[in-house]
Amino acid sequence: MTGQEKLTRREFHKAASLVVAGAAGGLTGEAVAAKTKAQPKMDPKKVLGYNKKMGYRRLGKTNLWISEISLGGHAPQISQKYKGIENHDEVLKNRKEVLAKAHELGINFIDTDMSKECRIYGQALRELKLRDKFHISFASWGPTSSTKDAQKAGETMKQYWIRLLEIRLRDYGTDCLDIWRPVSCMQFDDMAAAFEVMHQAGKVRFLGVSNHDPRKLKQVAAHRSLPISMVLFPYSIMTKESESGVLAACKQKDIGVVSIKPLSAGFLAASGTVKHLKKVLSTPNLTAAIPGVKNVQQLEENVQASYTRNVALTRTDLQELALEAQSLYDRLPQEYQWLRRWEYV
Repeated sequence: MTGQEKLTRREFHKAASLVVAGAAGGLTGEAVAAKTKAQPKMDPKKVLGYNKKMGYRRLGKTNLWISEISLGGHAPQISQKYKGIENHDEVLKNRKEVLAKAHELGINFIDTDMSKECRIYGQALRELKLRDKFHISFASWGPTSSTKDAQKAGETMKQYWIRLLEIRLRDYGTDCLDIWRPVSCMQFDDMAAAFEVMHQAGKVRFLGVSNHDPRKLKQVAAHRSLPISMVLFPYSIMTKESESGVLAACKQKDIGVVSIKPLSAGFLAASGTVKHLKKVLSTPNLTAAIPGVKNVQQLEENVQASYTRNVALTRTDLQELALEAQSLYDRLPQEYQWLRRWEYV
């Protein structure tokens, strides 16, 4: 680990520990905020990989400033072809090209999901020597498959999560990762206990969550004893904000919000990528959008939504997007029908 990365961990460890302690003591989001300093303004010198063209937003109580257009780990090259790192030089080459360009464009946040994604991104970052240029969020799935795996191994769920987290560290070739986000996990005590062990050991800095059910995600985000710092869920032009939904709960507790599927799983019409992303980023309580990309060209197109952030969408643009949003649900294939649950957040 570089000296810069060590300094970053020391700098944030105290703040993250305060959040953990506040949540463990049953404090509300407002009470925790009251015990901390006022939200800081962005200092470009402290933003990882700062690029003046890119917009950066504060990821809630983590106090990390991340690029508003960031990088989702899903990519067809990985999900369809990847079976083992050593036999897939083509996949590795593609991800190295994407990561190198992402760093050049000012992107500083990656979210990865499946173990194969973590391994391929970990190797790519090591070979590029760019590990300390990105904040990394990574997923663990539960509870059904994780419970069965833990039972087979004779482990408690806490032990299982800790073992899985150690594997992720090895996948990335690092001794500290930024944000662990269990997926669909409602086993709050086990999740919190595993995070506390790894956090105190300096191996995981912050706890995030994601869920495919908006009602359950709101329940997790609003939980008084979980030190949640980030939530991740679908947000696209089809999404509408509710006064009592997930976004409102996150705002109250100073939780960062990251949008997956901002391009509606890729089922776009004539209005195009940049307008879609600009509309998503117009949501004040959203920290970042993380579209997946197949290649460098898509990445370069995505960042234009941030690079042109001072150019507002026109009334005609908004009307076209509204009409498109009405038809997108009808064009979603069966495997993406679950996105219908996220019409209101």
